[in-house]
Amino acid sequence: MLQKYTNYLHGFVIKIQNKMWKKVIFCWLVFMGISAITHYVRGYFKPIKPYKKIVVISNSNFKGTIEARNTGKQGYTLSMTDKETGKIDTVFLRYDIYALQAGDINNDGKIDICVGLINPKKADDCEEKNLFFLEIAGGHIRPLLPQVTLNKDLESFKVFHQEERSIIRTIEREKDSKTAKISYAVGEYVWHNATLKLLAYKGKKLTLAKAKFLLYQI
Repeated sequence: MLQKYTNYLHGFVIKIQNKMWKKVIFCWLVFMGISAITHYVRGYFKPIKPYKKIVVISNSNFKGTIEARNTGKQGYTLSMTDKETGKIDTVFLRYDIYALQAGDINNDGKIDICVGLINPKKADDCEEKNLFFLEIAGGHIRPLLPQVTLNKDLESFKVFHQEERSIIRTIEREKDSKTAKISYAVGEYVWHNATLKLLAYKGKKLTLAKAKFLLYQI
């Protein structure tokens, strides 16, 4: 009699446990389904950041235009149009463009393309800005320096020609480890051995307004 009662109780417990697990699995599937739908809806209705900039180049190696734009469906594109041949070359970029400039980066007499891209860092929900250099060779856009490594986090940049060489001037962010306060520095870099070499900082511990002022001072 006792054995029969024990078996019944054991079966009843297993039945309840199975029901509970079924409910847990069902709730988990519902949660994942809602999360997937929410993620899709947010991505679908995410506002498109409009961007369009055209740089006109007239140099010994290239005469034409470089256009960066957000196409909406295809994302950001960088297109080169050769004025003399009519040839067009287009590359697709994974991240948002925040700046487009041109200059002879490696000082070889040929104009190169400078692109600033925003890489969203999901971990701390902030933006990471990167700087890329591309060259125009054989009617195509090709990487010159895939990604620039700086001493600090990049905020903005400007390319200009001085003393027969190109200078890449940057605004860089720095966070104080104790106060978490962000200040800015303005640095100057030049091409050296297929990378960028820091010449000097024109200023440190600056406000963003002061850094922007120094960025455009020639």
